[in-house]
Amino acid sequence: MKDALLHTHLMRSSDGVRLVVEGEIDIAGAEGFREALRHAIDFGGGDVIVDLAAVTYIDSAGCHCLVSAREHAVERHVCLRVAPMSLRAERVFAVTGLTDYLAGRSQPVS
Repeated sequence: MKDALLHTHLMRSSDGVRLVVEGEIDIAGAEGFREALRHAIDFGGGDVIVDLAAVTYIDSAGCHCLVSAREHAVERHVCLRVAPMSLRAERVFAVTGLTDYLAGRSQPVS
């Protein structure tokens, strides 16, 4: 997915897929980001790593996309985690309390 301020790229690896995200994740790009996350989860083949190392901005819309994606991953029995993260993303997740939730492995609750 590519728009003016947000770029995503899906790469297959031996243990799953990596969704590389670059740019700004805000309300304007939320729908495209949501679609890219869903595609990565539904792509199959193991874990999904969301790489936010090149993210320059993320707001509540972006956080919501990630929380929804993690819930979708649990439903599909897919392990999803966010790593690495840019300093800006780390700060947002720390303030919102999402750091452990998004950096950990999503496993179905028994």
